[in-house]
Amino acid sequence: MGFVEWLKFYFLGFFSEKQAKKAHKTGALSIILSAAFAFLLFFVGFYAADIVPFSTHYENAAKYRQFAENALGNGNSSVKINAEKAVYPVKINTYTSETDREKYCSDGYNLIVDTRPSDTLIRFTQCAIKGDDEIDYETYLALKEEDKKQYLLKIRYLDEELVLTDEDTDRHIVYFEQASVEGGEKFNKIAAEDYKKLNGDKQNMSDEEYAKQLYYLFIKYYYVGAGSLLQGAKAPVLCDYYYINYIIGGKSDYLYIFDTLCTGSFTSDRGVPVAFGGYYDGQPDGEVTDINAFIKQIFYDSAGAAVASYFFTVLMQIPFILIIPIVLALLLWLIGKALKAENNPSFTNYYKTSNCFVLFSAVFTAVITFVCGFVFSARIVAKFMPLIFGIILAVRVCISFAIDFAAAKRADINEIDGVDGAV
Repeated sequence: MGFVEWLKFYFLGFFSEKQAKKAHKTGALSIILSAAFAFLLFFVGFYAADIVPFSTHYENAAKYRQFAENALGNGNSSVKINAEKAVYPVKINTYTSETDREKYCSDGYNLIVDTRPSDTLIRFTQCAIKGDDEIDYETYLALKEEDKKQYLLKIRYLDEELVLTDEDTDRHIVYFEQASVEGGEKFNKIAAEDYKKLNGDKQNMSDEEYAKQLYYLFIKYYYVGAGSLLQGAKAPVLCDYYYINYIIGGKSDYLYIFDTLCTGSFTSDRGVPVAFGGYYDGQPDGEVTDINAFIKQIFYDSAGAAVASYFFTVLMQIPFILIIPIVLALLLWLIGKALKAENNPSFTNYYKTSNCFVLFSAVFTAVITFVCGFVFSARIVAKFMPLIFGIILAVRVCISFAIDFAAAKRADINEIDGVDGAV
């Protein structure tokens, strides 16, 4: 098959049965290209369905816009952007403060504004849980190893800034001194080496810096899994408190403004649930006077940063893209066998024919997904993309099978009529 002929087949095969019949002449290249294009189209369809309609959904969320305006808009906002960070003079949390709830809550929407540095160290507690039984971490450490396996460790992050005191530092020193005694009950060779190294660098540090670095080592060796979700942080910080307690865990209907991040969740007037988040990259310095325009701009400015999330979601759908054409080809081949159709193509030819319809099945899937993004949550629609793709592909493959089967039947009838006429 020449290149021009192949192009006609590849891009017109979905719409032309004449071109589709050339599928048996193709090889692995067509199959690989179809899978690659399908993946790309799935990605573009999902990405566009989630990004493009956001402004429409937001404009159709009158109660949320009113909530945001009443709280931080109408020219009365004192939220300011300074060097890509938000600044606000007070902390607001409608979940924990009755006063804030009365002042800022409306239509079930909650507000948090806390622009303290997200890497601010915070206090936390760690406990161990077994059913309804809960013990503190110190008690847990005193248990035998077999008993420890029955407990699940849990960290509770507190909205309380950690200011290291002399008592804290003394406690950390005592721990590492005990961990440095060879043969001792609490000896830890690696911890002892790190403690020795830190003390060797102590002369180059201020007392405050030394206390902080010692605390980081204490977190590393004393606790289990008490690090931070913030990249680069070595101990629990403020963003851990908000992320664990308010961002994950199924909460909805909110607006949170932190030092580097704005995130929210709302339901449009049409019942579409929408979650958003973005950083202040590219936001001009100064006071935010239009909170709604601010939210939309943040979303679109940060859309590119979320590409990896869309990519991995679609990546999980590759098995469906690959398997569906194979399954359809197998089913039609078996049906052909069952119907005892003459000149029934081989499974390979059925698969090649099925594969030639993959490209435009993916095109239509992407278009349908994009359109549905204006009516439904794109994250939900994306889960149905393989199903939409499979239905479109199945319909087109069945049409091709029906045409071939009907043509074969007509040929059989004509052949019989010819024989009867000769007799």
